[in-house]
Amino acid sequence: SDMELAAHTDGYVLFFPANLFPTIQAYGLPGLHPTADGTILVVYSVPLENLIIEKAPDSLRAVSLRFRVSALDSTTGQRLWADTTRLLQVPRQTRTGSHLVGYLEMRAPPGSYAVRVAVQQTDSSAGNAVILPEQVVTWAAGPALELSDLITGRHDDNTLYWFGQEPVLLNPLDTFLPDGTVEVFYVQGGLRPGQMYRTTVTLTRSGKDKRLLSLSFEEVAQHGLESKRRGIALQDLGVGTYRLTLTLQEVGTTRTVQRQRIINVFQPK
Repeated sequence: SDMELAAHTDGYVLFFPANLFPTIQAYGLPGLHPTADGTILVVYSVPLENLIIEKAPDSLRAVSLRFRVSALDSTTGQRLWADTTRLLQVPRQTRTGSHLVGYLEMRAPPGSYAVRVAVQQTDSSAGNAVILPEQVVTWAAGPALELSDLITGRHDDNTLYWFGQEPVLLNPLDTFLPDGTVEVFYVQGGLRPGQMYRTTVTLTRSGKDKRLLSLSFEEVAQHGLESKRRGIALQDLGVGTYRLTLTLQEVGTTRTVQRQRIINVFQPK
């Protein structure tokens, strides 16, 4: 089918007669031990105004969405894919501008993946095929110094993901308020317990080199694999697109690793 071609063929472009206008994000997370696969986390948001709301068997209002996810490892050429349909309950009372939000998980061996997502309302011609602009990275816990992708969340959003026993704030709309706070979650691996590590966080406007925010701190590693949460206040930043960069360096050695994430600052009307 066209959906299968869109998920499995790099050169195939899938078109739908009507758009859902979803917001799709993807993040890579590591396995918790050396033999464990990592996870590709796909976070989605779909405006309710673009959906046909159905009556479920129990008379609740619901929407059925089909997701097909394709992930191509740029190093090995291995392709992973998932196909799932979600029946999502719609609250009886909704405000203008409401969205259906959630996430999908795909197990993935260590690699760097280009991710594509096709989402379609079941039994409808409305849908979108989304090619994500940046690759996601997964890895297995081991000796190499590693950083996961940076998951950026908001305290005022109720969408949570659990990494092991750690709650992770998400932001399915992928926007932040000018005076808000970015809650950053990430995992660092290959640490040497007792060794000092320096973390540097910078924020620049997309396409420019001038640093609008720069902070650095040092910590002693307690374990080989550690998850971290950092709150970054977006004070005095105007509406626009920014690049968040986090660098982890082992003090006294040349071991270093870096990850980046785009931050969209938006002022609702």
